[in-house]
Amino acid sequence: MGRLSPVWFLESPLDIEHKNYILLDFLKKKSESLDPDKVLDTLKEISSIVKYLSAFKTSRDFPDQIKESITIEENQILSKIRGLEKEDHILEEIDLIIEDSLNLLYDFSEVCMEIIEEEQEKIKIFRIESRFDKLGLRKKSGILLIRNMFSDKIISYYWKETKIKTDDIEKDVVVLKKINLSNKKFSISYEYLYHEVLLQIEAENGYSPLLYIVEIDEDFNEKSPIFKMAKERFIQILSQDI
Repeated sequence: MGRLSPVWFLESPLDIEHKNYILLDFLKKKSESLDPDKVLDTLKEISSIVKYLSAFKTSRDFPDQIKESITIEENQILSKIRGLEKEDHILEEIDLIIEDSLNLLYDFSEVCMEIIEEEQEKIKIFRIESRFDKLGLRKKSGILLIRNMFSDKIISYYWKETKIKTDDIEKDVVVLKKINLSNKKFSISYEYLYHEVLLQIEAENGYSPLLYIVEIDEDFNEKSPIFKMAKERFIQILSQDI
């Protein structure tokens, strides 16, 4: 069972044991491939199910994003249930199914989180002081060095905090620009690589941006989930530090 229909808990028969079987079968298949490379996507999928179940219990409707993706047949099932009176016993049965299903999904989410936490323990993020630290100043740009602790490969970025405007809402974002160094392996020290990046971006004399280091204790490539996770954690930390 690759996809769980959004209306699976509304389909006949509305029996809690039957719905338990459907959901447990779905989660069992998900657990068979629950490795670090797929756990983030799995958790997002589970979170989406939790979201529409909770929304239906509260409002007797799905979030717009779900409604836009359902088929004609699924929408017919949804419309039929939405047409029931508030006191209808069928809705009470659906609420019991939702409550029981949410408990199963929360338990499964905890397993996913444990795997993610194990992956996060492989990621170490820290900042090396520059003269701006000593002066008590902050810059909204800097350098990020990501190191593969197995191969000593270095992936370097110049980052900059900026603002973007979407739908008349302005928000802060961090833009990462990859810097291709001639020597892509750790050598001498992080400070040495730091100056290599400054030369590469042709920084002005005296410019001393913030330097962050990410060390990943896993042999990864740039398509690996742990690499994406490390960059996301860096941006989170950056928003707290600046």
